Amino acid sequence: GKIFKTTNNGDNWSMVYSNADIYLTKLCVPVVNGSSIIAFGNFGIILSSTNSGGNWNIINGNIYSETIGAIYFPSALTGYASDFSGSVYKTTNAGTNWLITSHHTDCEFIDMNFINSTTGFLAGDSSSDILIWKTTSGGALWERKLVSGITTLESAHFPSENTGFAAGTQNADAGSTIL
Repeated sequence: GKIFKTTNNGDNWSMVYSNADIYLTKLCVPVVNGSSIIAFGNFGIILSSTNSGGNWNIINGNIYSETIGAIYFPSALTGYASDFSGSVYKTTNAGTNWLITSHHTDCEFIDMNFINSTTGFLAGDSSSDILIWKTTSGGALWERKLVSGITTLESAHFPSENTGFAAGTQNADAGSTIL
């Protein structure tokens, strides 16, 4: 896997990490700290940089998932990750250690966002439904919401606790639907 960085609006890119043995799947820059970066790779590999990609460390964060579907850091220390197997993980030390907070075997999580350190949303597909999950307890408990009118969910975002947007496709017209 490789990680690239730009400092001039995308005109030029320089490689800041390379390892042919790692397949990288997700990258996150915590919203309040632009110098820390967390990257997830295959089979639970987590990379961490605290100096904008200058140096990278492989950390054992206790995530043993093959593929991370979504990651979000609402603060410099607190972060959440979810995988395609329905597990939700939480860190309170900037990604050094991760604990599983819940597991939903019927859902493949593909997107998440938090509006603060305790209230957040997960989006994913189950075998028959499109679901949005909401927590107000920092991931300890999740409330399941059904989204109708979409057959494949691609993305979801909640700018506030009560307002959210979901985008995906609907088989009937194979077009995009935004709720």
